[in-house]
Amino acid sequence: MFSRIKGLGFWTVFSVICLIFILSVSTIFAIPEMVQIRNGKLVPPTSYFTYPASASSESAFSRASLFGISGRPPVVSDGIRTFFLTGLVEQDRVKSKTDLQKSLYMLDHYTSLSLNSEYHIYPQELTPLQAESLSNGLVTLYKMPDKTAFESSLADKPSRIAAYDKLPLRIRPDYSVFSGPFSYGSVYIGPWDMWFLLRASDEFWFNHWDEIAPYKEYFNQADFEARDSAVKSMMQSGSTPDALMLEQVFSADLQFSEQYIARHLDRIYFTSKYMSQSGNSFTMLFTIALIIAALILLIRHMPGSALRRRYSVRQKYY
Repeated sequence: MFSRIKGLGFWTVFSVICLIFILSVSTIFAIPEMVQIRNGKLVPPTSYFTYPASASSESAFSRASLFGISGRPPVVSDGIRTFFLTGLVEQDRVKSKTDLQKSLYMLDHYTSLSLNSEYHIYPQELTPLQAESLSNGLVTLYKMPDKTAFESSLADKPSRIAAYDKLPLRIRPDYSVFSGPFSYGSVYIGPWDMWFLLRASDEFWFNHWDEIAPYKEYFNQADFEARDSAVKSMMQSGSTPDALMLEQVFSADLQFSEQYIARHLDRIYFTSKYMSQSGNSFTMLFTIALIIAALILLIRHMPGSALRRRYSVRQKYY
């Protein structure tokens, strides 16, 4: 075996080793600096943004303001990108450089369209209970339906919103708090869009009562008390809430707040912009090395091969 490797020539073996080394280095350092590799996994830097369940009103509000609790994000800054990547890393959804490129592409495209939206946004100051609802909701993995095409879903989002606008209100907002126009994207209730909640079923409110109830001052008092009674009746009947369910009538991306969608884009949408890579870096490099070795041996044993003639001459004299 060693004599055969020697017959291939020093520079051939050296070239193969250099190629493998270059591929290894390029694979590792191609990952953006906002994430690091530890024990073979991507992790965010120590300054990333999180939403602990015990977050105070002030800390949760300051962190949430990155995604526009008082308005849409002005730009897709490194901080916002890191916040988005935190969700990917915590759930181990980044497997390769391609996954990362796809995720950042989706975030940039989604945010650029959000900046051009025309709906009115109200500022929100969060109480401790509201901050806790926001914190818990943004990291919850709800039961998603089948993913929809990213680009086309964003393109037809305004028409879908217009269609759902025609549905009757099941509960009204408190117009003393929201004095002007009220539409999709105007107010967020934890991870949910309030425009959607005004039209959501009693079953949805029952399943997500703990997330919605802290925001009761946002709704018309008489309507909220009626919804409260309906939820209590369902509880007394022995029904068990499913805190992960979504409304069946509405599109998933119109139920959630923009903050939640931005953090979970790849769970709601799919895109063919980037093809997914399978396996990990070690598997890829090992496969490449095997292919290179097979090609060299194949060329060496080909009739008339220069390597074969060179090896035969050496065997003759040794």
